[in-house]
Amino acid sequence: MTPDVNQVKLRGTVTDVFSMVTKSGQDRLAFTILTKSEKKDSYGDTVYTQQYTTCVAWSTAAKIFKEKMQVGSRVQVVGELHTYTSASQKNPWTMVRKTEIVTKQIEVIWFDSEYKPRERVEFSVVDDFSDLD
Repeated sequence: MTPDVNQVKLRGTVTDVFSMVTKSGQDRLAFTILTKSEKKDSYGDTVYTQQYTTCVAWSTAAKIFKEKMQVGSRVQVVGELHTYTSASQKNPWTMVRKTEIVTKQIEVIWFDSEYKPRERVEFSVVDDFSDLD
C-alpha cells in the first residue's frame, strides 16, 4: 500500500504579493495564483473557469521567492496543502476554515509585462420576479 502524500503542484499567474515579518521575527510571503481551466458544457460550448489560490512561504524561502517573482509572473509552485481554522473577522464567535499551499519550491516560467490584474468586484442581483405575473 502506498502511503498518503500531501503534495500540490500548481501553475498560474501571480495576482498579488504580500510580504511581512511576524512578531517572532520570521519572514512570511503570501501570494495568490490565478489558474484557469476550460471544459465543455452539456451544449458543447467551451466554458472557462478561474480559481484564485493562496500560497505562503516562510523564512529563507520567503526571502528568496520575494526576489524572484512579482505580480504578472507565470510560476509553478510545489508545496503542501495546509488547512486551518481561525475566528471570523465579522463574527469572532464563528470559526472559518482556510486552505492554502505552503510553498516548498517555486519556478518562475516567464513574466507578462502587459498583465493587468482584474479588479475583483462583488455584486448581488436582487430580483422580485414581478415580471413573471
